[in-house]
Amino acid sequence: MSHFLRDEESFSSLNLQNPNSIVNFAAIYFLDNTYQSPIISANLERRCLSTSLLDSLDYSLVVENSTTEFGQRLLSRSADVLIKCQVQAFMKPLSSIYQQKLWESLASTVLSNEQTEYRIKFQPTRINQGFYSLQLLLVTSGVQSLPLLFEIPIIQVKTQHGLSES
Repeated sequence: MSHFLRDEESFSSLNLQNPNSIVNFAAIYFLDNTYQSPIISANLERRCLSTSLLDSLDYSLVVENSTTEFGQRLLSRSADVLIKCQVQAFMKPLSSIYQQKLWESLASTVLSNEQTEYRIKFQPTRINQGFYSLQLLLVTSGVQSLPLLFEIPIIQVKTQHGLSES
């Protein structure tokens, strides 16, 4: 019966970095668009943020990707084929009080054999106080590759005065 239980460590690393994928997740973070506060980064292994977000700031979600060895070989052999890396972001409230869905959108970049690092930035938005989950789906088009899924199951957004109470 134990062979039906998934190994969380293997499952986690498979979704973040897969040798059969062209690109992998390298970094995920929220950027305060006023540039007055530090970047709030995601711990990819633990699937959590380094701190809570504030509801008084506008944030851009930024996803950085890097090509795998497999991806570099494929890109060098497919120089005449347009290959895109697309990231779909879904951030939704965990409470039924808020029906706001954030970053339910798609952002993409064209891959090149001359570049190994890519940065995709989503439009800035303000997030209401509450608890949210974030899912990122990374797919490539123009060539066959495995999709990747990354999820932060819970993100807390606090009010400005709520931070001093912690």
